[in-house]
Amino acid sequence: MIPTYNIENLTGGLDIMFQNVMRIGFTITIILLAIWIIVSLLIWLFGAKKKSEKAIKFGIKNFIISLVLIIIILAIPILFNMF
Repeated sequence: MIPTYNIENLTGGLDIMFQNVMRIGFTITIILLAIWIIVSLLIWLFGAKKKSEKAIKFGIKNFIISLVLIIIILAIPILFNMF
């Protein structure tokens, strides 16, 4: 006899594992970007104290880049839930 496929569960339980991996990856990404924002703000702060124009530009540029990345990463799940 030929076994039939369970149409309701084609992935064999991998959906739950994939969701957990994505949730952990999302959390780690947000934490790393938040740490990078703090580091770039510290670079900017120490550059401002030393009156170093390179450090100020580097800190502000990295802060803006990481802030945009966080906004994009947080917007992706919201967009997926809308559709």
